[in-house]
This record gives sequence, C-alpha cells and structure tokens, in this order.
Amino acid sequence: MIRRLAEDLDEELDYEIRQAERRGGLPRSKPKQAKAVVGYCIEQGRYGIALSEHRSSGAAPFRCPKPVYDLIAEVINDAPESFRFNDVYEEVKTRTGEEVPDYQVRVTIRFLIHHGAIKHYKAKFINEQKRSFRRIAREAWDDLQRRTQAGQAPA
Repeated sequence: MIRRLAEDLDEELDYEIRQAERRGGLPRSKPKQAKAVVGYCIEQGRYGIALSEHRSSGAAPFRCPKPVYDLIAEVINDAPESFRFNDVYEEVKTRTGEEVPDYQVRVTIRFLIHHGAIKHYKAKFINEQKRSFRRIAREAWDDLQRRTQAGQAPA
C-alpha cells in the first residue's frame, strides 16, 4: 500500500514538472484591471425602485430592489458588531425563504461602506453605529434618492 502511494506521488510530481517545463520561463499574463465603481443612484429597475451601482466598464449596473435593501439593513442591524458577508447573505436567504442573487447583497454592502455606515476590514465588516442601523440605511437611501432626483448622481 505504501509503495502504491509512493508511486502515485512520483507520477503526480512528474506530471507537475512536465507542466512547469511546458510553460517555460514566460511570465504569466497580468490580471485584468478591476472595473471600478463610479457611483450609485436610485433608479427604476426590473423589480421596482432599486439601488444601482454603476461601473467604469460601462456595463449594465448592478441593482438591488428597495425591499431587499431594507431587509439587508435589518439583517445588519440584528447582526453582531463584526460580521462576514456570508453571515448576511445566508440570513437574507433564510428570511426571504428563497434564493437571492448575491450581487444584490454585495451592492448594498459596498454602498453602505461608501456612505460610511459600515467599515470593511480584511474579510469582515464592522458596524460601529450606536443608533439603529435601519435608520442609517434609510437615511443613506433617502440622501441618495434626493441627489439622484437633483441630477447629482451617480455618487
């Protein structure tokens, strides 16, 4: 049995060496430049009024409908001071009872970071607010909606 494992390991090492030799000394291509967020606004989406995140690539914006935005704010309000994306995403799925596109949660969290409502540190998000997070999220939405209507968005 040990002999078979050693032979398998030798074969795997030989395979990896051949792969490395085939690649040669050519440098790997550089990673693609990230498409930066250029702003947020409130727009009419497929499912009603939504938070829209616009990117520098000019691609269609990511949108999060208002009811989902409100639910995410409620989940963050009920979460501990420090939380992970998956904690929020799984709780949103649990409360809705259905699959929610993860980009809707990501858009909302990025907007709330942009607004200064939460902070991002490594793989965690931190809510240092001492008052109701639902109120903070509603104020952020209302402020963005006013700026959008005044023609100042995306912000």
